[in-house]
Amino acid sequence: MKTLGVLQLPEMFRCVGELFAEKKEELCEMDAKMGDGDLGLTMSKGYTALPDLLKDNAEDGDVGKTLAKGGMKMSSVVPSTMGTLMSSGIALSTFSVNPFLSCFMIFAVTFVICLIAHQLGKKIALLLKDKAPIFGGVILILLGIKTVLEHLGILA
Repeated sequence: MKTLGVLQLPEMFRCVGELFAEKKEELCEMDAKMGDGDLGLTMSKGYTALPDLLKDNAEDGDVGKTLAKGGMKMSSVVPSTMGTLMSSGIALSTFSVNPFLSCFMIFAVTFVICLIAHQLGKKIALLLKDKAPIFGGVILILLGIKTVLEHLGILA
């Protein structure tokens, strides 16, 4: 049986990155039916960056530490919920951590942050009064422009 070592990790994930780059548009189209349409961008960006992250953070002979470090660095390349899930899956795969517990913790933290943001949004709405919908609309337009520019490859 062959073993997987630190030196083989970047090439293995390079193949994964190439697959996500190839399927980027298809994933974006599928995601756009129910989400914001950026899943292909996120997956492609994260997994095409991972081989270099693994190479730059290689721990001699320690696949676990290399994956953990690469996964943690990956979360800064794709700073989104999906990026967190991808990098957590890679980083936590090397620890004896229950994946369901990890997913629940990500859910719990995201839920609390959403509650805080909701309360903050209500306070801001009180301050802005009748201008709140305009302010919200401007933010949504800016997010839409950002997503389009990412799809066009203008923003990396």
